[in-house]
Amino acid sequence: MQARRITDTPRPRRRTIGQILLGAMRSALIAIGVAAVAAALIISVHRVSATIGGPAALTMGLGGLFAIVCGVLLVVLSRGSRLSMELRRARARCQELAAGIGQMKATERALAEARDAAEAANQARSRFLATVSHEIRTPLNGILGMAELLRDTPLTPEQRSYVDATRTSGEALLSLIEDVLDFSKVEAGKLKLVAQPFALDALVEGVIELLGPRTQAKGLDIASDIDESLPARVTGDAARLRQVLLNLAGNAIKFTESGGAAVLVEHGGGDEIVFSVQDTGIGIAPQHQARIFQEFEQGDGGLARKFGGTGLGLAISRRLVESMNGRIAVESAPGRGSTFRVTLPLPRAQDADDERFTPPDLSGQAVLIATPSSVAAEALARKLTRWGAAVTLGDARAAATAVAARSWDAVMIDHALGEAQAEHLVGAAKGAARRIVLVNPTDRPRLAALKEAGFTSYLVKPIRAASLKAQLAADTAFDGATAAVVAPANAPRPHKRLTVLVAEDNEINALLTRTLLTRLGHRPTMAENGVAALASWRAAREAGAPADLVLMDVHMPDMDGLEAARRLRATEAERGWPRTPIMALTANAFDEDRSACLAAGMDGFLVKPLDRERLNAALSELLGASDAAA
Repeated sequence: MQARRITDTPRPRRRTIGQILLGAMRSALIAIGVAAVAAALIISVHRVSATIGGPAALTMGLGGLFAIVCGVLLVVLSRGSRLSMELRRARARCQELAAGIGQMKATERALAEARDAAEAANQARSRFLATVSHEIRTPLNGILGMAELLRDTPLTPEQRSYVDATRTSGEALLSLIEDVLDFSKVEAGKLKLVAQPFALDALVEGVIELLGPRTQAKGLDIASDIDESLPARVTGDAARLRQVLLNLAGNAIKFTESGGAAVLVEHGGGDEIVFSVQDTGIGIAPQHQARIFQEFEQGDGGLARKFGGTGLGLAISRRLVESMNGRIAVESAPGRGSTFRVTLPLPRAQDADDERFTPPDLSGQAVLIATPSSVAAEALARKLTRWGAAVTLGDARAAATAVAARSWDAVMIDHALGEAQAEHLVGAAKGAARRIVLVNPTDRPRLAALKEAGFTSYLVKPIRAASLKAQLAADTAFDGATAAVVAPANAPRPHKRLTVLVAEDNEINALLTRTLLTRLGHRPTMAENGVAALASWRAAREAGAPADLVLMDVHMPDMDGLEAARRLRATEAERGWPRTPIMALTANAFDEDRSACLAAGMDGFLVKPLDRERLNAALSELLGASDAAA
């Protein structure tokens, strides 16, 4: 308030010190000039009086001179008074400026202290979250890993249900940890985007396949439909886009009790691509649609809410989309499902046409799809329609009527209708050249019976575009259809048996890692810390039986994994030994942890909790890159 009064109240114009000194010099010069004139007049009067010789004349001259001198003195005194006043004002102004400068410096110091305190608090929060994440992930790794190992043993149905409940609870806790860590990264401004070329269809179909088991466990369907006119490869942050789609599609499954979900990918304007995630779930009331994108908010908030979660998923997705210069919106109504649309600028990559998918020409072909699912089946129908087919979609009753009404080039029957219904429909569609049954992975044991029932081939859900194309163009033999099914992109490829040195101080995690490696066909050698790991690695190398790979835990007593990796690399350089691949095995998930591992000389990064598929895929990828480099 004081600053505002000083600014708003008009002040008399103040003279600067330079102006005051200039005025003083001017007054002094005037006084000197007047004195000189007076002296000259005195001399002149004296001479006149001497000439005239009259005392009266001399008296008059001296009186005039006295008047002149008095006037000069008055001028000088007036100037001196003004000078004194200006000097006092200048002194007051200097004091005021000094006080203002002092306040500014105090404010700057306060701001600097507040900034340092905020940075320190932010660093403390990051360290706290990293510590909590590590301490929770370490036992969680044992819980989830042991549950998986236990599930692979002979169990009664009751025991299996208990193991599945344990695993589900552990995965829910892991999801909570991931949400909190992602949110902390966004809040701390540590979110880094990496724009690189990636295959659009592989990313989207990979998300669908990853969610497939969870979807099918709820009796739902999930599908994707990608417009073939889109570039095959685009440039963007594939990891963040995958995270957004996993969150949206995961929510779609979470809040859907019947039907399913689909991810549709279409053109936007310019370089923009629109990702639409549709579901047949509970829907969202209009008054809740804005706040669900805020932190810690949910559509069914309150004590009686049915669905769990932190309320961070959509908030994180919104932040990620906005950081990629995109937009996210929702259309929904209670009981009518939801559609989340993400619009992102994804420019065409330079090699965009190298992997372009060429759809088959189905012009003039009639295709019947019989399925209880609406959203997933509609995505399949959209795809076939773009390929030129005339598609009819219906449930079991509608399909039975359609089969009898005309001839069909292809009939696709969902095994989810029930095996009796499926066999009845395929029996009525004997005239169709292709009779394809759509099955879940768990339905594979029934394939022989389905072949006997009259099906010519099968497709495993969720259906990839390449698999669908291959199946429609394949021979009608059921056995030939097996070769037409395209393996998932992330399927682990076979590799040789490896000798793996594992440095792990936690006994439970060591047991889990050793068991997983053994079941994958490898030979693990265990070390309890970095010192023991270095000694074991050096002894094996000198004995001529070196380890093919080192799995190095980061946090260990005596010597941590980072220091052990640095010493291992230094020994290799000193003795000229070949490079041994090292993969970090850690419960920390921050980017700085990954960077620290790579800086220490490690080649890969595997975050706990471990599972067999991720471990196998990581080993295959790391060793494949190592072989290529060699």
